[in-house]
Amino acid sequence: MPTAEVTILDVNDSFLRRVSLTREDMVGKGLFEVFPDNPADAEDTGIEALRQSIAKAVSTGEVQHLAAQRFPIKKTMPNGKVIFEERFWNASNTPVFSPDGELLCIHHTTIEVTNEVRAVAALQKSEKRLTLALKAAGTAVWDMDTATQEIIPASDLVFSMLGYEPGEIITSSEWISLIHEEDLPGVREMIDDVIAGRRESYWRELRLRAKDGSWRWILSQATSVERDAHGRATRLVGMHTDFNERKLAEQRVREAALHDPLTGLPNRALLFEYGSHLIAAASRNHSRGALMFIDLDRFKPINDIYGHEIGDRVLQEVGRRLIGCTRQEDVVGRIGGDEFVIVLPHVDAGRYPAAIVAQHVIENISQPFLISNLELSLSPSIGISYYPEHATDMSSLIHTGIRSIVHMLTSSSI
Repeated sequence: MPTAEVTILDVNDSFLRRVSLTREDMVGKGLFEVFPDNPADAEDTGIEALRQSIAKAVSTGEVQHLAAQRFPIKKTMPNGKVIFEERFWNASNTPVFSPDGELLCIHHTTIEVTNEVRAVAALQKSEKRLTLALKAAGTAVWDMDTATQEIIPASDLVFSMLGYEPGEIITSSEWISLIHEEDLPGVREMIDDVIAGRRESYWRELRLRAKDGSWRWILSQATSVERDAHGRATRLVGMHTDFNERKLAEQRVREAALHDPLTGLPNRALLFEYGSHLIAAASRNHSRGALMFIDLDRFKPINDIYGHEIGDRVLQEVGRRLIGCTRQEDVVGRIGGDEFVIVLPHVDAGRYPAAIVAQHVIENISQPFLISNLELSLSPSIGISYYPEHATDMSSLIHTGIRSIVHMLTSSSI
C-alpha cells in the first residue's frame, strides 16, 4: 500500500529524460522530496494538487486526473544555484490492486504539455491584444450562421458602437433594417451573392441607425469561411468598423475644398463637377439648361475705399440675395473675386425663362447694402449662355456668358 511519503518504486526512462534525473535520483525516495514545493513561488500549487489527487485515488480506489497542472521542476545549476523550471503536465493517478483487492500502489503517469500550455497562453495573449487593437480601431468582429441568419458577435462592441444593448439585434434582417435608405440598394443582393458563391466577400460603407436615432458611418465587410458540398456558404465572418468621425471629417474636408470659404457657396471646382453632370443629362434627355455669369459693377471702389472687411460682407450678402432669387434645384456659386455663376438645370421660354431670373437678380442686387452704417450700391452685369446649344462644357459656357454680358437696367434689356 502507498506510504504517506509516497515513495517512488520505479520510473521509466522517458520520464527521467524529461526531468534530467537518473534512476538513482528518484527510486526509493519520496515523491515530494524529489519534487518539492518552490517556497518562493506563490503560484506553485501543483505539488499540493498532486498530493490531493493521490490521496483521493487511495481513498476512493478510482483513477484521478490532473489536466495541464503546473509542476515546476527543481534543478541545480552548474554554479550550484537552485532554480525551479516551470513545466506543465497532464497526470493520472491509477490505483493498482492485488487479486484479493488490496491496494498495492499508485500508477502515476504523466504527459508533458508545457509547449501546448505556452502556445495557448500566447494565443490568448495575442487574442487579447487583437481584441484591444480592434476596440481601439472601432472594429467589431461577428460570425453569421447562414441557415439561421443569426449574427454572433465576438464582443459587445458590435452593439455598443451604435448604443444598443448586447443581444438587442440578432438576425441579419434586423441589422439590414438599420441601414439608411440611401445606402440600402444592393445590400441584400451583395450578401446573397456571397452566400451563393458568386463572390467570396463584400465591402460596403453604410450608415446605420443608432439607438438614439442618429446615423453612424460603418464599414461593413464579410467573407465566407465555410461552404457546403454545393458551394453554398454556411458561415460568414465579418467586421463592422466605426469610421463615423473619419467619414465626417472627410466630408468636411471635401465641403471645404468645394466651397468658397467666404460665402459658403460652391466654388469653381464644385460648379464644374455639378455642371458637367447637368450638361450630360441635358444631352441625353434632349432638354435645355442655362448658365448665368454675373459680374458686380462698382464693387472694386467699395473694396478700395472701405477695405476688405466691408467688401467681404458685401460679397456675403450678394451670395444670400442670389440664393433668394433662385429655386432649390438651381446652383449659385462664386468663381472668384466679384464673379458669380448661377446654373439653371431646367429652363424654357414659357414657365422659367432665364431672363426672368436675370431680372430678379438685377432687382435684388441693385437694392442698397446697409453695412456698418454705410449705404452701398452695386449693379450686376449678366451674361447668359444655354446648354447644350451654346457649349457642352462648363469652361466654354462661362466664356460664352462673359462675351454676352449686357448691362441690364430693365427686363427688356435682354
